[in-house]
Amino acid sequence: GREERGYRVCVDALNLRRLLGADFPIAYSLNTLALINNSMQRTPTAWREAAQAAAIFRGAGENRGLGLALTQLGIGLRRLANSQDPLVTLDALPEDLYVLAEEAIGEAVDIFRNDPEVLRLVEATLEFGCVLRDQMRLINPEETDFQTQKRMNLLYRDAENNLQQAADLAGRHGFRYLALQAKVDLAW
Repeated sequence: GREERGYRVCVDALNLRRLLGADFPIAYSLNTLALINNSMQRTPTAWREAAQAAAIFRGAGENRGLGLALTQLGIGLRRLANSQDPLVTLDALPEDLYVLAEEAIGEAVDIFRNDPEVLRLVEATLEFGCVLRDQMRLINPEETDFQTQKRMNLLYRDAENNLQQAADLAGRHGFRYLALQAKVDLAW
């Protein structure tokens, strides 16, 4: 309902902005489409829109927009990795998709650490924790070799730390929904 209508309005805005040739507005529209598509579980479309937005923002040196786009890109890539459907992942390995998602969201966290918009830092930190947590799915917990156990322990620790940071930061700044979301993701 509401998301679908918002999606159509955003597509119309993107088409108008393309006619005008305005880079920032085009990139913000692409990022908004990625956000809507991620929330509607349309991951194969979302990551492409986010990647286009990130490229435009990076080329123009627009850090806030870049951070927003990288967050959506990371979410989309994480969900692609989780899907494990070769038609959706384009035969990319989940490991490779997680690495790309971790890099994108890690850069977004770095961008928002230097930004006064605490909400964006909370969102990016929460998503960074989710990427680390989800990578643990690739490790067979019954493998006992030292390197495998070390990797599992590092992912666990880092995921837990990032999700707890997101919960604490969100709680301190009154973002109760995100604080709760981080705690749910932490418990998951």
